[in-house]
Amino acid sequence: MKAISLRIQLLALAAICVALFAGLGTLVITGSRSDAAALRALYVQGLQPLLALQDIDRQLREVRFRLAGVLLEQIPVQGSRNHLADTRQSVPALWKRYVEASHAREGATREMLDEIRRGLDRFSAFASELETAYASDNRSKLADLLEDDWPQVHLALLKPLERLLPVAVSEADSLYTEQSAAASRRQTLAALGLLFGVSVLALFLLLFHRRLSRALRDIVASMRRLARGDLAVQLDDRSSAETAMISAEFTLAARMLSALVSRIHGIAARMQAASREVALEHTALSERTTQQAASLEETAASMEEMTATVAQNAENARRAASLSEEAASTASRGGEAVGAAVRTMAGVSDSSKKVGEIVGVIDGIAFQTNILALNAAVEAARAGEQGRGFAVVASEVRGLAKRSAEAAREIRDLIKASTAQFDAGSAQVMSAGETMKEVVASVHRVHALISEISGASGEQAKNVAQMNLTLQQLETVTHQNATMVGERSADTMEEHATALAEAVGDFTLAAGAPGAGNAVANSSADSHPALPVLEREGVAPETDGTAVAVRGRRSA
Repeated sequence: MKAISLRIQLLALAAICVALFAGLGTLVITGSRSDAAALRALYVQGLQPLLALQDIDRQLREVRFRLAGVLLEQIPVQGSRNHLADTRQSVPALWKRYVEASHAREGATREMLDEIRRGLDRFSAFASELETAYASDNRSKLADLLEDDWPQVHLALLKPLERLLPVAVSEADSLYTEQSAAASRRQTLAALGLLFGVSVLALFLLLFHRRLSRALRDIVASMRRLARGDLAVQLDDRSSAETAMISAEFTLAARMLSALVSRIHGIAARMQAASREVALEHTALSERTTQQAASLEETAASMEEMTATVAQNAENARRAASLSEEAASTASRGGEAVGAAVRTMAGVSDSSKKVGEIVGVIDGIAFQTNILALNAAVEAARAGEQGRGFAVVASEVRGLAKRSAEAAREIRDLIKASTAQFDAGSAQVMSAGETMKEVVASVHRVHALISEISGASGEQAKNVAQMNLTLQQLETVTHQNATMVGERSADTMEEHATALAEAVGDFTLAAGAPGAGNAVANSSADSHPALPVLEREGVAPETDGTAVAVRGRRSA
């Protein structure tokens, strides 16, 4: 027998729910319409006739009350007249409404209706006479109508109305009782339908729950066994198409996992063999790393010496730069001193020229004085004895003028010689100044070159120090690598392979699967008889010793 799918079962459950709710909705809608019709019938056939009779009785009694009020002069005539006109129009209309709505037409009720019709005719005649009396304000006529005619109207119309009111109340009560009974029947029918639908739905849900919970319990139990490592578990549940498909897929997954664990056993064994080969390679690598570390140590020592040498060169260059800076400063001061000497020599030369000019003036004055003294001597000779004293003075003056002229000539000669020497010295000083300027410029250029050499030496020292630090770090890393290579030997890999084999050993393989029991330790992944089966069912073995389920999912 083919299993019914959960989809069909759920659709059937949904169909039952829809049918149940549709039936209940139909009953509710039908009941609501029936209740609305019953309420309308109760209002039209029961309440409206009763209200019409009560309005007729009230308006007729109001006519009598207003008539008495007019006679007692408590109510105005015009108001009573207007009320009478309204009553003459409304009472026939109310009576017509009652007759159309009421269904009582047999027996004593028919006789009461005929009697009331006659009473209405009597009231119409009474109202005409009362209208005339109101119009003429005839008090005596009004009193006669109240005392004589109104009792007849009361007997002919109001008395039958009083007897008809209980009948109308009885009709309304009967209609209400009838509609209440119909509503009770509809409610009973709806309750029975609801009870039947809920019972059917509960029965179907119970059956569905039992089948589904049993299937889920089986699946959970199988999953628990699989979680505990039992790969030989089988699941066969056909309570529904979906659970049957889950059972088939679960069994396939268990078989694939069993084959995978078998292959992992073989891989773990090969890892243990490979770890021993890796151990030898790691030993050789450790030795080469140690040799590399020794070479780096020698290189680091050489770099330290080179660093010291470069640092010393940088220091010497710095000192040379300092000395060249001092020399440049000294040369600058010498150049400034030579310039000052040149300016001083130029000033002395100018002063010598001015002194020569002054000596020239003195020489001229001496020459003039000599001439004047000669003239004075000539005049003194002419004067004889009177000019003898003046001649002596003139002679002395001539002597002084001669000596002054001679001194002036000597001073002029000395000044000329000094000027010539000053000019030669000035030329030499100016030549020395130009030479000193060139020396200062050369010293500044040398200072700039030495400064550049000092800066380059400093940068070179920094770079060499950085290279030395890098070599030290490389040496440290090499030592760490050597230590790590020594520590991370193949023993760790072998431990991991052993742990992997122990972890996979917790699984219980299916009977006949490669690796079942303790014989899997030496099994080879290339000779598993389960692999062709897995290939047919969608497992493709790969060259690295793993199996990947990628093809051929079983169709649902």
